Amino acid sequence: MATIMITLFIESCRHNPKTRRIRQSFSDLYSILYKEADWFSNILLALFALLGPLLPVIFAYFITRNWYDSLPVDEDNKRVYPWSDE
Repeated sequence: MATIMITLFIESCRHNPKTRRIRQSFSDLYSILYKEADWFSNILLALFALLGPLLPVIFAYFITRNWYDSLPVDEDNKRVYPWSDE
């Protein structure tokens, strides 16, 4: 979310060549996110911004879970790991 906010802030600074004031840029950013956009698009923006960094963790969890579930089970209902000596 911070990356998106910083990008929008830089773009609003670039499109104000006369003033290039931080206050005007934040005003433009506020106008974009709260006045012109609806709540649904802001929620989607926040959701995708938060899920972006979590996707590799989610994929790693499912890959690891699939590997763990595919391990064979011995007579004592314990998983047999490939690196175990027995």
